[in-house]
Amino acid sequence: MLASSTGDEAAGNQDYQRGHMGKIFAEGFSFSGFERDKLYLNQGGAYVDISGLSGLDSVGDGRGAAWADFDNDGDYDLLLTELQGQVHHLYRNEVGQQRHWVRVMLEGRESGPDAWGAEVRVKTSQGIAVKAKTGGSGFVSQGDPRLLFGLDSEEAVEWLEVRWPSGERQRVGSVAAGATVRVVEGEQSLQPVELAATSLPDPAGEDAELLAALVVQPRDEFPAIALQGLDGEQTNFSAFRRADRSYLINLWATHCGPCLREMPELAALAPSLAANGIEVVGISLDMGAAKAKVPSFARRLGVNYQLFTTEEHVFSQIFSGDQVFIPLSFFVDREGMVKDVMAGWSEEIAAKIRTWSGDKSPLTKGTQ
Repeated sequence: MLASSTGDEAAGNQDYQRGHMGKIFAEGFSFSGFERDKLYLNQGGAYVDISGLSGLDSVGDGRGAAWADFDNDGDYDLLLTELQGQVHHLYRNEVGQQRHWVRVMLEGRESGPDAWGAEVRVKTSQGIAVKAKTGGSGFVSQGDPRLLFGLDSEEAVEWLEVRWPSGERQRVGSVAAGATVRVVEGEQSLQPVELAATSLPDPAGEDAELLAALVVQPRDEFPAIALQGLDGEQTNFSAFRRADRSYLINLWATHCGPCLREMPELAALAPSLAANGIEVVGISLDMGAAKAKVPSFARRLGVNYQLFTTEEHVFSQIFSGDQVFIPLSFFVDREGMVKDVMAGWSEEIAAKIRTWSGDKSPLTKGTQ
């Protein structure tokens, strides 16, 4: 189609493409409105939405999806790509590993080496299962070319039949469960294939998600963020820090619900921590008029450790994106290096801090 223009507006969707494609690929916007990805379970022809249960319901702009047995354990895993290309998801299947299976690899002759379009049928006491070898599994995606058949508790398939694109029909004998076999067009004997088992990594978990949201990482030097004492004195962390002290730095705010529980407990722990060379420091992230509430808020909670407020530019020194979460605690050693980071407040965190009031604190100088 020829593009024309009227006045300053180009026809042919050029302006639309320039503006909207820039929003998607340069700025990370989404046309889908961050609709969650879906996964359905086939229950005899009725499909049940198990997206949330499976953990696959990402809010990213999912596009291509490829299923494959990445770890060769007898079930399909799933690789999902996203439109912006910044994050891709590999979902490890951990359901049904105790069930039996057979894997079939095809090698064509007259039909072509990849044997696209071939149909494989396997017979068990439960019936006949059929799969076709196809050249695509989704948008710009290719699934595992090896055909995987679930056998439930069957110990073997009674027979295996291939209908090749050339028109040839080839049936071979029994195949034991747990076997991977190659069927070559025109050859009656099966070729056993040995596949090395692999291990896919465990999910990143909450710790990895937390660190991904922060600029300051363990083993980094804690930044020289701006500090203002409740008496109005200006300083920064580097100038404030003493070389003979370790620090438990707690970020909080007067509007933070969990901080109401956390701060009195920190106040109770502060004397024993100080006796072991660890100073508790609270830094309020209240901005603007809310800063005026900090002194009375701290008195009401019985805070007995040193408190500071700070400036808005400090957010970019701590957090890697727009998301700010508190309470957030950093443990800084005597060299000024971050040793640990914890978000939120729980009995587990409090118990961990209590162990640091003993003689074997991991924050003392020389600890690796």
